Amino acid sequence: MRHGTLGDVTDDAVSQDEASRDGSSGSPASGSTWPEGADGLEPAYRERLRAPWPAWVFGTGMALSLGVAYGYAITVPWGVVTWLVTQAVVVWVLVTTSPAVRVDERVLRAGRARLPLRYVGRLRPLDAATARRLRGVDSDASAYLCVRSWVPRALLVEVSDPRDPHPYWLVSSRHPERLAAAIRTMSASDAGHALEG
Repeated sequence: MRHGTLGDVTDDAVSQDEASRDGSSGSPASGSTWPEGADGLEPAYRERLRAPWPAWVFGTGMALSLGVAYGYAITVPWGVVTWLVTQAVVVWVLVTTSPAVRVDERVLRAGRARLPLRYVGRLRPLDAATARRLRGVDSDASAYLCVRSWVPRALLVEVSDPRDPHPYWLVSSRHPERLAAAIRTMSASDAGHALEG
């Protein structure tokens, strides 16, 4: 079984509106079954894998340089417009390439993919060296990766669903131990929901 759509991942808060925009979140109607893979309502962990500040400085410097070049070659207004447009593109690229990692009482979400907690197997927080190997020479082509090179550590999440084509998820995180703890806590909560159902 394939959970979610494959895609790419500071402890900045991730807006819960993000889940509602893709139409997968929301409370089920009274007496109905919670949709498989839908976001829950009780986030226990949220992390945005934002690019580091040097990337922002470099992008801003490039936009400013381009604006100055156009302003000198054509006119100052053209230079200002070029700078503003280029800066907007830089911000858009840096934001859209910074995926969210989220854990609630129903799913683990990494980028655009979701894994129901009932299918979470063993969890293994990784140091920088091990995470780098699993992103490179020791990587599994069938694994789901939500990684960013500027986040050195990661969490390996084994997938226990035999129908899932991905044997494990590799998720970048600045705090993999905290992420693992949140998954374990919410997995116990999810098991409680299943018993109640």
